[in-house]
Amino acid sequence: KKKGSACDGVALFWRLDRVMQRGPPVVVPLAGTVHVALEQLLLFDGIPVRAICTHLKAGLNEVAEQTRSRQAEALCSRLLPADNVLLCGDLNAPCRDFHCLDGTWQSPVTIPIFKQCGLKSCYEAVQGEEPAYTSWAGWAHMEVRATFDYVLASGGITPCRVLAMPDPKWILSSSLRTPTAEYPSDHFALVVDVAVGKIAKKFRPGPV
Repeated sequence: KKKGSACDGVALFWRLDRVMQRGPPVVVPLAGTVHVALEQLLLFDGIPVRAICTHLKAGLNEVAEQTRSRQAEALCSRLLPADNVLLCGDLNAPCRDFHCLDGTWQSPVTIPIFKQCGLKSCYEAVQGEEPAYTSWAGWAHMEVRATFDYVLASGGITPCRVLAMPDPKWILSSSLRTPTAEYPSDHFALVVDVAVGKIAKKFRPGPV
């Protein structure tokens, strides 16, 4: 759960038949904000992986992106020099130049920080680029379509397959875009098959 009066938070789930928990979970505060990351050391068939999920500061403006960049730096300071890391989350950080609500344009700052500390995007590794969108929201005063969500990995974790985003024709069929009664979220699920450790050497990124 976030700090302060926020009611939302983050969670990690894993399959007990394949994955073992090692040690207690750690809640990591992020750069003096209410946001947190949840970190858990897991054993995938005996191979240690640091699994992390988080939800960074929202906002399509320079101030929000700078806050996210500080949150990313706080996370990266914990990761280095970690080997196998799997980081998942709604980072609220576009990977391409984005149009701010004040009419200006902002270049990405947060995602390059994660890449500089050795994390690779699983979707980019498989598809050759990030999805065109992971969120497509129809707000009362505007429409927002952007890539905000990521699965990032490092070390001996190899992404093999990913789930494609919904067809834009399906999204455009609703004047509300998302969320709707049929799909009650403005973010789409990211699903990635990964191979860990020595098994990863047998795999190469495959088709979507």
